[in-house]
Amino acid sequence: MSSLDSFFAAITLTTISEVAGALIASLNDEDPSAHRLNTIIGKDPALSANWLRAATSAQFGLSCSVSTLDDAIALVGLARVRALAVSACLTAAFPALAGLGM
Repeated sequence: MSSLDSFFAAITLTTISEVAGALIASLNDEDPSAHRLNTIIGKDPALSANWLRAATSAQFGLSCSVSTLDDAIALVGLARVRALAVSACLTAAFPALAGLGM
């Protein structure tokens, strides 16, 4: 076996979840519907919790409470939804590396 073959044999590629794929595809639409995004995000309880936690963080400086995904999407806007969604999906797709403190 050549060193190139052994290199490729040792690599395992990660995949993103079906929810993440649907979310990213939906966000790439010309005019994504907040209801559609809510439906997709709502299929993944961990992603929903992370999204609500992020939307209520001090980063967004919201003075009102955010208790639903619809509220979160409406308050922070689609550009931030896109950034947070891609970030959350990619973070979940890759394992944490020891020693990086992430």
